[in-house]
Amino acid sequence: MDGLKKEQIMKPEFKPIDYIEFSHKLKHKDEYFKIYLMWFPINKNAIKPKFYKSKLLEGIDFCIAHSLYHSEKLKLKEILIKH
Repeated sequence: MDGLKKEQIMKPEFKPIDYIEFSHKLKHKDEYFKIYLMWFPINKNAIKPKFYKSKLLEGIDFCIAHSLYHSEKLKLKEILIKH
């Protein structure tokens, strides 16, 4: 899951397609966050990507330092709560 710097996605070529608002089940439960699916069409025939929100709610398991890290030890299917 690679991210871009804010300066990169604020360029007019990037278009927000969709977003999800969520909170973490265990950390900062009262804080809400948004993740946007941004799209940079290469040509006019480009097909918009799909946003698999249910998969995103499971969090990630490859970077322990990431704020969306989901340890298998928790025994939870989803680490995030959709709002």
